[in-house]
Amino acid sequence: MAVGILIGVKFGTYGVATVGNGYAATVVICICIFIAGFAWSWGSLGWLVPSEIFPLEIRSIVQSINVSVNIFFTFLIAQDFLQMLCHFKFGFFFFFTVFTVMMSYSCTSYQKPKVFQLKRCR
Repeated sequence: MAVGILIGVKFGTYGVATVGNGYAATVVICICIFIAGFAWSWGSLGWLVPSEIFPLEIRSIVQSINVSVNIFFTFLIAQDFLQMLCHFKFGFFFFFTVFTVMMSYSCTSYQKPKVFQLKRCR
């Protein structure tokens, strides 16, 4: 969100401005902090969760599907990045902020899980 604010203040909706070295360095540092924080927290979950929740017999198949889906969506984001940046301007960064907040809220606002007793089959 800081990147969106910094770019919005400097460029506005016209997209034309003179940027000093200090301002550009601040934007790059904010982007690096976001990437480091995402890689440390949410970024690894896409690789970790599928490898832990599936049994060993199908784990390699699930991981290959996971990698394929991950690469596909990375491709889509890479293809649409410039077009979205041109249309949304600085709002592009708020677009991803909304999804990060929604994901964080949905993953942290769950109720206490119920414990089920499994019966043995005879």
